[in-house]
Amino acid sequence: MDGLIRVLDLEKYVFGQTKERIEFAGDLVSGLQQTGFVILEGHGIERELILRNYSAWKKVFSLNTSVKEKYGGVVGGQRGYTGFGKEHAKGRSMADLKEFWQIGHEFETGHPMELEYPRNVWPQEVPELRSCCLTLFHSLERVAFLLLEAFALHFDLRLDFFHDMIRDGSTILRAIHYPPVPQDTLGIVRAAEHADISLMTLLVEATDTGLEILTRDGHWIPIHTAPGQIVVNTGLMMARLTNDFIPATVHRVLNHHSNTSSRYALPFFVQPRHDVILRTVPLFMRDGTVKYPPITVRRFLEHELSHIGLLKSTK
Repeated sequence: MDGLIRVLDLEKYVFGQTKERIEFAGDLVSGLQQTGFVILEGHGIERELILRNYSAWKKVFSLNTSVKEKYGGVVGGQRGYTGFGKEHAKGRSMADLKEFWQIGHEFETGHPMELEYPRNVWPQEVPELRSCCLTLFHSLERVAFLLLEAFALHFDLRLDFFHDMIRDGSTILRAIHYPPVPQDTLGIVRAAEHADISLMTLLVEATDTGLEILTRDGHWIPIHTAPGQIVVNTGLMMARLTNDFIPATVHRVLNHHSNTSSRYALPFFVQPRHDVILRTVPLFMRDGTVKYPPITVRRFLEHELSHIGLLKSTK
């Protein structure tokens, strides 16, 4: 299955002429339409920044549980720490084998969006985390803006069509720790099959393999990346906007081979502001058929988070 996932160079879009930019945009869209995932290089994020983040997050997750739990309890796990046994895949009751920590935008006092989202929660025990984590957050957001601009270019939309949605949005950087797995449980599912809720997800290189995607013909294939590459996929929000022209691809995380060590990952979930209405873009209304009714991002998040154990049902 090598070669099924397209590898794209973002520099072709950033520095290329009109022809190269159009080609990149087309390759991005067709790659995501075909498999739901592409691999990105030339994104300009230094690998050293990624490694510094992992170093800091490993310190965080090595703290005693009682210490980590001091930084939890934010509604829906929107910020701070969420422990083991809390989140599960939609339609499943068994929790994923992971703990995680989430951060989002930080706004200056007086900013119109200052009170829209919970404040970030930073562990005092790892003081270097905030700086390197926010730098990575903003670096990934820059890449997301470029990719979504390329989307708009391909579909002949305003170049800032998606920018208007995600500026000051509910975007989340999630640090995940999958604990060591005993030797006799190799091949166990660390995160059950699911589709991301987001508009788009950027995943910098994880510390270990394990990510697999479900192809359109029903086969599971592993995603292999080189150091520094970013995995890009689209989620349920993009599926709603495009009437499933760009569907959300199901994926999972397994414990591969004979590795019994921890696995760390840093997915970046690109999401619009809460007040944005997820409404099918007219050009995707084939024969006037619309699969999804309009819904605000706030309501959609509440609905989806309630189905994975992070919020009580809103019904």
